[in-house]
Amino acid sequence: RGTLTSHSRVKLLNRRCEIALREAEVWSSLAGTYDAAKFSELWKTLLKDQFHDVLPGSAIREVYNAVYPELERIISESYSIARDAAVRIAGQGDALLAFNSLPWDRVDYVTVNEPIQGGQRVDDGYLIRVKVPSVGYATVKHFEPSEPVRLIEDSEGFTLENSRLRVRLSRLGELISLIDKASGRELIREPSNIIVAYENAPGWSDAWDIERGFEETSFTIKADSASVKYNGPLLASVVFNYGFRRSGITQEVRLYADSSRLDFVTTMRLVDRELMYKAWFHLDLNTDEAWFDAPYTPIRRPTVTNTSWDLARFEVPMHKWVSLSECCLGAALLNDGKYGVSVRGSSIGLTLARTPVFPDPATDLEEFTFTYSLMPHDGDLIKVNRAAWELNAPILIIKGKPGEASLIRLKPSNLMLEALKVSEDDEGTLIIRISELANTRGVGELQLPFKPTQAYETNLIETTRNSEGIEINENTVKFKYGNRQVKTIAIKH
Repeated sequence: RGTLTSHSRVKLLNRRCEIALREAEVWSSLAGTYDAAKFSELWKTLLKDQFHDVLPGSAIREVYNAVYPELERIISESYSIARDAAVRIAGQGDALLAFNSLPWDRVDYVTVNEPIQGGQRVDDGYLIRVKVPSVGYATVKHFEPSEPVRLIEDSEGFTLENSRLRVRLSRLGELISLIDKASGRELIREPSNIIVAYENAPGWSDAWDIERGFEETSFTIKADSASVKYNGPLLASVVFNYGFRRSGITQEVRLYADSSRLDFVTTMRLVDRELMYKAWFHLDLNTDEAWFDAPYTPIRRPTVTNTSWDLARFEVPMHKWVSLSECCLGAALLNDGKYGVSVRGSSIGLTLARTPVFPDPATDLEEFTFTYSLMPHDGDLIKVNRAAWELNAPILIIKGKPGEASLIRLKPSNLMLEALKVSEDDEGTLIIRISELANTRGVGELQLPFKPTQAYETNLIETTRNSEGIEINENTVKFKYGNRQVKTIAIKH
């Protein structure tokens, strides 16, 4: 259980490597610049660094001294490959372009280096809201939200509000209220975003485990100071500073105009040892089960303790999100690099960090920053999954020839484009990997930027061929898919 969280930096870098490599493969495959030898080297380095005990966070310090530079190099080189491929796709030019590798039309925020009318000045440039088509690109221009985000400060706290949410924060950093305007419902049962430090010293298995009785000794951490950083019109945020013993936490709570996400951008500087930190959210939802993001499809677990199996699930794994819902209303907690969580009834405790002393006494001594987000939803896990992907996979900004194009479209919405790469055996064949999220079956449709001459299903290692159920019509490939199925389709130019 402890390995889901130990060594925050390796977890964050691992997530960013996976996202960056996907980005690089998508754009270089479509641009015709796919370098198989280079991708093989990058993937093998990442896979080596996922090895036991590296990614679990239970290796010695010398391992991470070698691994961290390797992972940072993968991220840097992958985005360099992606940018070069994007320029090849759009053409040379001086216009700002936004590239979206996700298979849906996307409206999102980006930061650019030059002022654009309607943008908001922020620390690292100018914040604007852009629209980009599915697996495609568009010339950067600002799209005004339906209404600006607003922030009101008073003696007791802060109220943040946009077209979708009304949020109340105390001066201690607590989330007092979150009202979903679409339903009119209050989502918070009691003060939330409560950061708690737990003593956790499981002996020889220090980095590996979390004790069942970890809650016996705990310390609730309150913010020492709070101040407004941004007050619209696109972004409103409040910065909270927490001090605990010799350690410190800084958290910027952000709300964007027309966004359903409330973001908690968190920086931790942890000096004290043998502690585990969690952020608790107590949701006003009637449910005894939760859905957790996992590779290729979500899984469901009970949130009650009726059996010994349930009792053992006091800390469980997830990837990009965990969600609770009742009928047509729910709330999801998204993240960009955390993997351990506790869910009890309708309360979610995201594990932020651990500071074991064995085998690496310097675990998480370095400063690290990550984001988690609370998002109300209507019970549709497809929307949750898309929001989590948007948090993790930022829009790519380059300079190139002005224009707009959608290179790939994938239907229906319960299908996710997991990977797009060039075949291991034939550089004229694209490999497209698709997952099904909603436990249903049907016919999928891929619209491509070319007319394929052949399409067939293969396995994960690309050694089989099966054309049954696959049809080609001009630039469209139709295929049958099953419940929770992972499909790998080979498409020849």
